[in-house]
Amino acid sequence: MTDDARGANGSAAVAAGSLILVALVGHPVADRLWLALVPAAALMVLAARDLHSWQAGRDGMLGVVGTLVLQGGSLLLLLLALANAITTTLLRLEPAWTATLDTSSAWVFLLGVILFGTAAAIAGVLPRGSAVAFAASIPVGLTLDAVADRMAASGLVSVIAPGTFLSGVGFYVGLGIFGFSLMRLGLVARRAPRRLS
Repeated sequence: MTDDARGANGSAAVAAGSLILVALVGHPVADRLWLALVPAAALMVLAARDLHSWQAGRDGMLGVVGTLVLQGGSLLLLLLALANAITTTLLRLEPAWTATLDTSSAWVFLLGVILFGTAAAIAGVLPRGSAVAFAASIPVGLTLDAVADRMAASGLVSVIAPGTFLSGVGFYVGLGIFGFSLMRLGLVARRAPRRLS
């Protein structure tokens, strides 16, 4: 395998992770930066394939299933983002069915993240810490949001920031961990010599 081909294997992951972080950090400055998540979803399809192939089959059937589910979830999120843009912008409609499909595709993506990250951690070809962080990122974010919502509903004052409503913080934390771990996996795949089985 040439250096150019090996370098391309991590590029989609690095680009997707970078776009996720741009959307996450930049949206307070310009709200339109959330749109960076659309090409990030498209790049996730390539990143999953590239990182899976980088592991040269050492991630087993779990890696194959995780890759396919992650690619499917990313593709569903991408297509639904485009469908939502068309229906709301051009047709000036907000159909109720899009919320159901958004939720369903998010669950598929979540399952893919967990399966793919777990398979990568088991394979041990890419850094296990980054693979575990990748697998745990979205579930950690969802858990933090659930805890913050329960705290707000129960009337408990937050010790972290009294008087501040912390709902939604988990989304930012989880997405940040996801973006950084994806970039790390891509950077290692770009720089490390490929292990052949």
